[in-house]
Amino acid sequence: MNNISPSPATLGTLNAISLAIGSGIRAWAPAAFTSLFAVGVRNHILYGQLIWVIMVCIVLVLAVAVHYIPEKAEGEIAHKRPDEEEPNGEARVENGQTSEEQRREA
Repeated sequence: MNNISPSPATLGTLNAISLAIGSGIRAWAPAAFTSLFAVGVRNHILYGQLIWVIMVCIVLVLAVAVHYIPEKAEGEIAHKRPDEEEPNGEARVENGQTSEEQRREA
């Protein structure tokens, strides 16, 4: 979440939204999938295997969706220590800005 937040000011809101969505899915999913399993078995839809077809479809959709996640969200961004230098010779500081960029903002 830290890497994809548009600004530090919106990080708290983004965190709250993601937690609320995650909790909602965790609350809703067991009842929904149990109901789908029961309907498939009771009505002999796909010989009672309806839930497996639905889950495989969900997995396939999510497998395609993963390719559209922004590169910044992959968590592979290495945070350099302030004493390490960039190729242009400027040292990076903790918030990702060079000391030159911080001077311009101040």
